[in-house]
This record gives sequence, structure tokens and C-alpha cells, in this order.
Amino acid sequence: MLAPYLNSNVELLPLQHPSKRFYAVNVIRLIDALDYENSEVEYVEGQPGFVRDVNRFAFKLDVIQESQIFMIPEYKSLRIFVTDTFKEAVEDNGLKGFTFELLWDSEMNNDAEADLERQYQEAFAAVERNKGEKFSFDEAIKRMEAGESLASGQWRLQQAPDGTVRLGNLQADGSYSWIQPIFYPPALLDLKWHVVDSLPLK
Repeated sequence: MLAPYLNSNVELLPLQHPSKRFYAVNVIRLIDALDYENSEVEYVEGQPGFVRDVNRFAFKLDVIQESQIFMIPEYKSLRIFVTDTFKEAVEDNGLKGFTFELLWDSEMNNDAEADLERQYQEAFAAVERNKGEKFSFDEAIKRMEAGESLASGQWRLQQAPDGTVRLGNLQADGSYSWIQPIFYPPALLDLKWHVVDSLPLK
């Protein structure tokens, strides 16, 4: 199903199981695909050559056309990027366990992009405006397990109705994309968190 899109972009690592064949997919395709001219990039203070975060993505279309799944140096080992072609292959074959976040649309016009940026900034500002006492990540996890919801910038931690953990990432349209994490990205561990109102979760 996905073999044509994986090929030289990933390596398949066999996992041990008594009766079934499973593989871990390690993405090895690293390409210089970020379009700095049209992206909104935040740099580490005092170190303009080091990227702290990318608030709005734009990609070099000619670079990503040959790579359906890839990483970029700015987020090496932290984020995996895919094209619409890969996403459609996953959805057409009914594959489960994937969560996709729209970061960039090569066909989006400037007005639509500006509107999405406005929605994102309004949602982000609302989180920042309601900051209270700040907590470490470990303290945030304890409070989340006790029933509170917490946020740090674009990220949210919250319990689902079934008691499992949900990690939310603020989307371009101001909504959140939620996943049930099997591990926490290292970038979250140094952030400061604060209590926020809970959002509806299924």
C-alpha cells in the first residue's frame, strides 16, 4: 500500500512478536525543504542561526515533489512531514494510527493564508493572555492526571473522558489536533505550563 512512498525515504526495523510480523518505520529522508522567505521562523535569542520554532510553514515545492515522507534539519527527529499524496494513500486504504496536521497548502491564496494566520494568532493569544502560575513539565503531568488541563504556547495536555492522556497541537485554523502520545517529544520537557479551561474531547 505505502511501499511506493516509503522506498528510500525510510528504513524498516523488524520488531519481535511471537506470531505476527511488525516493523518500526524510521524516517531517514532529511531534506532542506523549508522556504525561509515565505515561512515565519522564530530564532533562539542571541543565536540567529538556530531555529527555535516555525510558526508558519512554507516549503520548496520542487524539493518535496520527490519525497512523500521526510524530515527537515530544523526539526530533525522531532517531526515527520508528508505530502498530500502520502496522506491520501493512507486514507484510501483505511489505515489506522495516523494523525495529520495541515501545515501548508501550495495552492492557498494570500487572503486565505492571512485569514488562517489571524485565526491561529487569536487562539494563541487567548492561551497566552490567560496565563497564571507556571509549572514544570513534571508538575504539569501530575496536575493533568489530577483532572486539570494545561497549556504551553501551541501545546495542550488534557485527559480524555476515558482517563487517557491527550496531547493537543494548535492548528492553523485555531482548533487543536489531538493525539494519544506513546512518548512525549523532548521539546515539551523544558517548557513552562499553566492551567487552562478544558476543551471538549471525544
